[in-house]
Amino acid sequence: MQKRGKKYNQAITLIEKEKAYTIDEAVELLERTNTVKFDPTVEIHFNLSIDPKYSDQMVRSTITLPNGSGKSVRIWAFDDSGNEKDLLAAWANVAWGDDLIDLVSQGKIEFDVA
Repeated sequence: MQKRGKKYNQAITLIEKEKAYTIDEAVELLERTNTVKFDPTVEIHFNLSIDPKYSDQMVRSTITLPNGSGKSVRIWAFDDSGNEKDLLAAWANVAWGDDLIDLVSQGKIEFDVA
């Protein structure tokens, strides 16, 4: 049988296997039983008891996370009017003219928003 660490064994004693936890209790339990040094990812599954064959029972939705997704967006501005400094001060990561267009068409630069 596989050996477990001290932190893992201590965390297991805090969990009641047969208990159904509320969301608040589950989040608190996650924080108390965390054994890693980084922020872990949590996955949630819901049983909605619906039949997706019927169009009135389909669930499709998107949400916006309150603190964002943690990913930074790379914004590149294509500008040939000489306003590069203004664009960089406002929001763009890189503001360039024809040279940037050539680099993008060659596939040498990756960005999220142009």
